[in-house]
Amino acid sequence: MIKKYFSYSKDLFTSFTLILPLLIVYEIIFTLIFSNKNLQIRNSADLLFREIIFFLKDQSQFLYILFLVLLVIVYVLLNKKKYTNYSFNINYNVFMIIEAIIAALILLILLNGINIFYNEYHIIYDNFIMNFYFCLGAGVWEEIFFRFFVFNLLFYIILYFTKHKPAYFISILVSSLLFSLFHYIGNLAYDFTIYSFVIRFVAGIFLCLIYIYRGLGITCLTHYFYDVFLLSLTVI
Repeated sequence: MIKKYFSYSKDLFTSFTLILPLLIVYEIIFTLIFSNKNLQIRNSADLLFREIIFFLKDQSQFLYILFLVLLVIVYVLLNKKKYTNYSFNINYNVFMIIEAIIAALILLILLNGINIFYNEYHIIYDNFIMNFYFCLGAGVWEEIFFRFFVFNLLFYIILYFTKHKPAYFISILVSSLLFSLFHYIGNLAYDFTIYSFVIRFVAGIFLCLIYIYRGLGITCLTHYFYDVFLLSLTVI
C-alpha cells in the first residue's frame, strides 16, 4: 500500500489534479479583484510564463489555459498504457496534503529555527484574500516554472553532455540559484541581502529534492503551506 501511495502521489497527472483547483481559485480571485482595473497583480513566474508563451493580448488568457490543459492531455495520451487502470484516490490526496504540511513545517524550521514558534510578535495581515492569492501564486507558479520547467530543462541539457548524478547536482544548484535571484527582480522585488539570498537558495534546494522524490503536486503544496505559515509567524 505504501509503495502504491508513493507511486500515485509522485505521478504527474495526479499532481495536476491536485493543483488544478488551486490554479482555478487563483484565477477566480484575480478576476474578482483586478477585473477591469488599471492595476493588476500576478505572481512574477505566472507573468513570465505569459510573456514567453503568448504575444496575442486579447486571446492570451484563453490560449494560456488551453495550452496547459493540452499539455496534460498530450502527456496522458503518450503514456496511455500507464493510465489505462488509473483511478482517482481521495484518501491518497488527503495524505499528500498532510505530507506537504509536514514538509512545509520542516522547511519552516530549517530556514527560521524552532524559535519561530515562540516569537511573541506575529505578523497580522488585513486582507486575507490577497494574502491567500499571493500564497497560491507563489506555491503553484514558482514551482511549475522553477522545478517543472527550469530544473527539468537544465537536467536534460546537462544529461546530454554528462552523467546522471552530475546532471542532478548541477541542475539543483543552478535552478535554486535562479529561484533565489528571482525574488529580487520586478516591481514587487525584495531588497537584496546575503542572508535572504542564502535562505531562499537553501529553500530552492529543499524544494528541488521534494520535486525529485515526491513529485510536482506535493512540491507546490509544500511551498504554498510554507508561505501560509509565514503569514501568521514572523516573516524572514
